[in-house]
Amino acid sequence: MGNGLLLGVSHILTNAPYFILVCALFWRERRYSAKTTALIFSAFVALHGASDLLLTTLYTGGAGWLTVQFILFCVGSVMLLFWMYRISFDKALYTFLMFRAVYTAILYIVLNAFRLALPGQYIGFGQTPLFTLAVLMATGAAFPFLWRYFTGRLRAAFSELDGKTIRQLCIPPVLFFILDQFYSMIRDSLGYDSYQTAAIFIFMLLTGLATYYVNLRMVMDSARRARREAELHTQIALQAGRYEQLAENMERTRQARHDLRHHLSVINAYIEKDDRAELETYLREHIGRLPEEDEPPVCQNLAVDAVVRHYLARARAAGAELDARLTLPQNAGVAGADLCVVFGNVFENAALAVERQTKGQKYIKARCQTSEGKIVLTVDNSTNPKEKSGAGVGQESVRAAAERLGGTARFERGEGVYQTSVLLLTE
Repeated sequence: MGNGLLLGVSHILTNAPYFILVCALFWRERRYSAKTTALIFSAFVALHGASDLLLTTLYTGGAGWLTVQFILFCVGSVMLLFWMYRISFDKALYTFLMFRAVYTAILYIVLNAFRLALPGQYIGFGQTPLFTLAVLMATGAAFPFLWRYFTGRLRAAFSELDGKTIRQLCIPPVLFFILDQFYSMIRDSLGYDSYQTAAIFIFMLLTGLATYYVNLRMVMDSARRARREAELHTQIALQAGRYEQLAENMERTRQARHDLRHHLSVINAYIEKDDRAELETYLREHIGRLPEEDEPPVCQNLAVDAVVRHYLARARAAGAELDARLTLPQNAGVAGADLCVVFGNVFENAALAVERQTKGQKYIKARCQTSEGKIVLTVDNSTNPKEKSGAGVGQESVRAAAERLGGTARFERGEGVYQTSVLLLTE
């Protein structure tokens, strides 16, 4: 019973840091309160430890039951992540395989160090308390780097990459996980445990971890290039729109000058004839035919005003009712390029949604408030009910820009409505 208790405690202590990393990684996507989340994960880890005590007490030497236990632990870990957080199954699987690979690499490195120091002695969690302590120390040494990786690069990757890409990223971890289990079976069944074989296996594990990192970097770089290209395309489209507006304004100005010369000639003729009555009649008719003034600006920031009005004009042409009240000064404390990326993509998505809408009332309701230190933008737009949508490049550009500025971006779909909220922190 003593070995079982030691094994259970060792598994609890060595697994807990990785579940802490997972909690930090998906903290924003959790379904339950912080207290409930911590209690559920603690119960899961404790249950795993208790199962070690039960198996070693009731089924001495039962390798088959240990295999069943391990399978249940792996499947349970993935399903627990999927259940506890608002994430896809692909993200849950990739995260489990990632921390399991790190756990296995640290375990085998420490294990072989002990075998070199204590040749001929059996080393294991249930027999060697010092081994458990060494694994914890190695995990503690790696923990700051793992924390930075999980909460930095991995979190950014999950927020930017789509499900298909993450599924592709799962392929190397799955293969290395199978390799790990195959090696364990060979070692346990045949006693194939030479230092050379162990060194080769550790090298393969470290190669696998490097492969995960390189693949993630390459995919992230590719996604960011696509996002930058999309942002550039948006800017070019906006510039083209502004060029067309400028050309139209120039043409209207030319026609206005031509008409003005004509009107001045008519007015001058009435003056020369001293025909005051006809002059007043002509002026009254001409004033009545003058077009209304152009629409007022939607905000004081010239760049954002041009972007937003461009997409609102498209939405209006599609039959949408517009209600936009944006308070955004010229010097808003955020670079104009970042503002154009955020506002441009948000309003472009809204305009596209109402253009694609086939039934129901079309509308866009937008609000922007600027207070000391922050800009808050909310946009509600109508959309086709039950329309499926993923995180497109435009959304990821908005989210990336918001996070770069220390803020957040949320996108939520309801029944026939799409809601966007963006928080930007200003200088």
